[in-house]
Amino acid sequence: MNKFFKRLALLGVLVLAALQTVTADDVDDVSKQLSNPVSSLKNLPLRYDYDKDIGPNYGSRNTLKIQPILSFKINENWSGISRTIVPFITQHDVLPDSTQTGVGDIQESFFFATTTKSNVTIGVGPVLGIPTYDDDFSSKRWGAGPTVLVLVDPGKWTIGALASHMWSFAGPGVDGDKGYFSKTSVQPFVTYQLGKGWSVGANSESLYDWKEDELTVPLTVQLSKVTKIGDMPVSFAIAPNYYVVRPDSGPRWGARAIVTLVF
Repeated sequence: MNKFFKRLALLGVLVLAALQTVTADDVDDVSKQLSNPVSSLKNLPLRYDYDKDIGPNYGSRNTLKIQPILSFKINENWSGISRTIVPFITQHDVLPDSTQTGVGDIQESFFFATTTKSNVTIGVGPVLGIPTYDDDFSSKRWGAGPTVLVLVDPGKWTIGALASHMWSFAGPGVDGDKGYFSKTSVQPFVTYQLGKGWSVGANSESLYDWKEDELTVPLTVQLSKVTKIGDMPVSFAIAPNYYVVRPDSGPRWGARAIVTLVF
């Protein structure tokens, strides 16, 4: 716990230092685009999640997610967006009196996105789960399925939802178990632009595990600030996290910090 707050304090110092740099007129535009998961911005979010009170042993988990987002124009109306998530995980006392460190399964999503005449942005495409075969954190199963996003961004608001479903289709499974997985993810989100690069938002990265019949519903409230360090826009965000619905093995609460580099 103390290590977590020390890291959070260090991030706060870095944020305050960054806010002393000269900002540019376009930070509001960058902030608005970052609230759109399928915007044209190429960016690299570095997301740190701290989850606490996990399971009956009240363990803790630290997760660093490296999430590069790349986009390109297909034609006048359509864009392609690649979103990758690579999780590096360390957990303590989730299993009694033990610590595990490793790399979880990689998730790759690819969207074909367009904006309709009524200013509704729609993105559709496949999502792929790539096993790392890590002994502690990998399902050791390949997965695939569809993903879809719908959003509107009237004025200072961005409102939408990202949903996906993934089935396993190959791989040995854990300890030779060839059992499947089937998981649905629904992520509603809303963001309001406060001006001068500041924004506030809320989201829920909800997950339903069909095999285990388990539902997880976290509620996250996030405060973000976009500034410029040199010529590079950088976003800093911090967010508390509470699990409204959780399985017995899930965390009860947590916190999040994100640094996003924009290219």
